[in-house]
Amino acid sequence: MVELHDLVIHKAITLEDESAGTEVTFVIRCTSRSADKITAEYSCYSGDVDASGQDFESINFTGSVILTLGTPVPGALPARVAPKLPMEPVDVNRLYSAISDIGLSYSGDFLVDSVKRRLDLSTVTVKRLKNSKL
Repeated sequence: MVELHDLVIHKAITLEDESAGTEVTFVIRCTSRSADKITAEYSCYSGDVDASGQDFESINFTGSVILTLGTPVPGALPARVAPKLPMEPVDVNRLYSAISDIGLSYSGDFLVDSVKRRLDLSTVTVKRLKNSKL
């Protein structure tokens, strides 16, 4: 089982039209290990492949992960619990318009179907890829 904890998104990964490409570096550092569990911290950096110096990489997201090792057990996870406080729907067209205003553009499989939010909590619904084996 994989548990993601403390995920913080610092900055979106941008793909510039004029750029030769974007280099993405994913770093994972094991902080502890036992026979049945691995704990690690992860981070993701990106930058224009043509950049140099301090402009090369910026941090995109950080967090920690707990990997529980062993044979998968059906029903090991509890059923999803609905939030106790009401969630407000987000107008995704307005969201993508605002994102576009700051120079970011998402399309295709990178678009969400719906978003609900309240202070310190959000839920996002995305389409499962038709050819996905996940």
